[in-house]
Order: sequence, then C-alpha cells, then structure tokens
Amino acid sequence: YLKESYYYYVINNNSETTTMDERVFDILDILKIIMNDYKKEFYLKNEIDFLIIDKTTNYMLQQRKQKNKKVRRKFINSGYKFLDDNIKNWKNNKYYKETSLFKRFIKNHKLILRGYCFVYGLFR
Repeated sequence: YLKESYYYYVINNNSETTTMDERVFDILDILKIIMNDYKKEFYLKNEIDFLIIDKTTNYMLQQRKQKNKKVRRKFINSGYKFLDDNIKNWKNNKYYKETSLFKRFIKNHKLILRGYCFVYGLFR
C-alpha cells in the first residue's frame, strides 16, 4: 500500500480507442500483426491467442456505445469472422475460459451480443 498516487490515467476523447467510428476496424489489423509476429513462439500460443480473443471480444462489446448501427453490426460480424478464421476453437482457450461466465455468455453468441448492444443503446 502506498499513500501517494504513482499512476495517472489520461483519457483523450479523440483517441482511436475512445472514438466510435470506422477506425475501430484498425484493431483487427493490429491484432493480425501481433499474431504474425509471435506465431513462431509456440510456448506463448495460448497467451497470444488469449490476447487476441480478449481484445477482439472487448472491442465487439464496446460497440454498445457505437451510434452508427451499420458500423456496429459490421464490426461485430468482422470480429467473429476474424476469431473464427484465425484461432481454432477460440471459445475454449484456457485463459478465456477464466473470464466471467456472464461476459463469455454475451461475447460467445453473436445474436446475444448484438441484442445487448441494441438494448444498451436504447438507454443511453
């Protein structure tokens, strides 16, 4: 325990990670680069796969804040396709399975995730 703060968050409302527009698709390109850079590191396969799964599903879940319904739907569909194409049996990754059951339930099912995003958008 420290009495003083040693870490500060700076949130830029115009950054790529907080802005909701077509730039969200860049994350899939970035994750592909990470996968390609680490594909020779077999001992890290589960960890790298989890990183890819976690980031992709979190960005899909983040689409609940996306105002543009077409971008939201397109990104969610692209996210599932990306995972299905690149990580065999991604829902059974040993680290991903440690994610809360509730979050996995939402993230594992495209229709439920899209429904969740839609309902969330109604109450914003």
